[in-house]
Amino acid sequence: MSKTHDVSRRQLLGGAVVAATAATFAGSAAGAWADPDAAAPTDRPEPGGQASLEFDRHRYVQLEADFLGTDVATYPRIRTMSDGRYLLTYQDAKIGWNILWTTSTDLADWSAPQLLFASHPILDGTDDQCYSTVDTVVLANGDVLAVCSFRANHLFYHDMTVDGLMLRRSTDHGITWGSEEVIYVGANWEPYIGQLSSGEVQIYFSHTAPKIAVEATRHCSGVAIIRSFDDGATWTPDVRSHPFAADRVAQQYTHTNADGVKMITDQMPSALQTGPHGQIALAMESRQESGAYMISFAYTQDNWPDALDMDETGPTDRADNVWLGAAPYLAQFPTGETVVAYNVNSRQMLRLGDREARTFGDAVSFLPGTGYWGMVNVTGPQTLLASMAYARPTGNALMIGTLHLNRTLAAERIASAGHGGGHLWPSSENDLLIGSDGPSQVRIRAGRDAGRMLLRVERNGDAGGRSEVFIASRRRPDVRYRLALGTAGLDGLARFIGGGYVSVSSRSVGCTALVIDGTGSAAWELDFSASLLSGAMDEYAIAGLLYTDGEPGGEPVVDSNIGVEIDDPASWFTVTTSR
Repeated sequence: MSKTHDVSRRQLLGGAVVAATAATFAGSAAGAWADPDAAAPTDRPEPGGQASLEFDRHRYVQLEADFLGTDVATYPRIRTMSDGRYLLTYQDAKIGWNILWTTSTDLADWSAPQLLFASHPILDGTDDQCYSTVDTVVLANGDVLAVCSFRANHLFYHDMTVDGLMLRRSTDHGITWGSEEVIYVGANWEPYIGQLSSGEVQIYFSHTAPKIAVEATRHCSGVAIIRSFDDGATWTPDVRSHPFAADRVAQQYTHTNADGVKMITDQMPSALQTGPHGQIALAMESRQESGAYMISFAYTQDNWPDALDMDETGPTDRADNVWLGAAPYLAQFPTGETVVAYNVNSRQMLRLGDREARTFGDAVSFLPGTGYWGMVNVTGPQTLLASMAYARPTGNALMIGTLHLNRTLAAERIASAGHGGGHLWPSSENDLLIGSDGPSQVRIRAGRDAGRMLLRVERNGDAGGRSEVFIASRRRPDVRYRLALGTAGLDGLARFIGGGYVSVSSRSVGCTALVIDGTGSAAWELDFSASLLSGAMDEYAIAGLLYTDGEPGGEPVVDSNIGVEIDDPASWFTVTTSR
């Protein structure tokens, strides 16, 4: 389990920003950027309310050095394969020599790590071929592609023909891997691979070779792309010789050095297809003249039709040096919310953004340790994985955190179980999660049946504690209630009157205990009429508080959601009842 740590309560993203149409293109669990089978976007925007991320501490996993087979594991990348298993890749040094892989069905238990790219002697034993910075994608046909940078250990900056991009393919969900294939020649770093809804496979990478080959200049990069239109069998441009130039898509001028060479930056790219017809957002780190790193973004509406010249700044649609940080990684939920992860002072920071990855909320850190070169990946409708190396003198670990996207709840139609037994709630991921700060969690789902509003409140980790659910009318925010839940169910109902909550009769709210399999959990179904919130409505607001025991003799820990202010219903989440 994770160490106890403070989680900021700042709002990540307000409802005005996430008022977006239903997503057609999203960073899927498979690692592609779009779902080719997704429905067309609707014209109706999502209702008000906000969106935020909640750290699921019960699902935190930390893989230690003895399991990983190296004291310096770093650069983790996780994908969900088409058979439902997770694929984790990582390297065995900060500047990697070897790349390893392992698989899991649940993120907790992993198979024994195996070599994916293994270093070996080259050039008659005078040098070694090394591998770094792997990324993976699961194609629409189920194949897994793994791409990494390879280099000659001693000749990296001196001979571009012994550096490049290497690819391996698995056609059986990572059980076996095909032979290595060189798909680009020239010095490079940090490839990022994904597949568009059109089927085109793209690899973006830090493009260092041309400046070295043409101007003998190190520490210049820019971002370039190679593309495949046949699931990775062939690539264009097919770069094998001087000047080792792929198609440049993003770069910016920083300064002219003492030798009169224009210094160019933008590197370590991560991309998202954010809309149809080649709408793509690209996040990058940008090295400043001072040596500091900043996060920049570039955008295209038509899939980068024009390659940039060697010293040309572009594209025109870009946001330069937005925040201090390095190593960005993008992901997108099916409902459109984007996430960018990056490093600041060795902490992984996450920001939640709009569907075009142009507007982002505050930065929040969730993973407990410090390190570098992390990633995020959406693995479900409201589930995000975040991973990063935990750099320690005693041996690096790999942190794997699961986060839950809290957003608008849709009140599903729920069938009655009959005989006063509540309702038959089907499995669903459409819920609110509360519980980043303490050992307990509460999940809240919304439903409706025959004019009654339903709430399913499940508590685990400490079923004997106290929880409070707050509901308010969206039409009349002054009409709001607090529903207190204890070990026996509904403990009381209070209405907000004159600046505070005043106890009122709870007869207008029904409460039914629900049977939960296993131990350590309790669940209740609350039901109330729309008249409680002043009549017919198509939406209402909801929030919650979770109380758990603190230190002996101390105050209880009070947990809420990021961005939610209990005194301000405008900050609460929205429940829609008209769909």
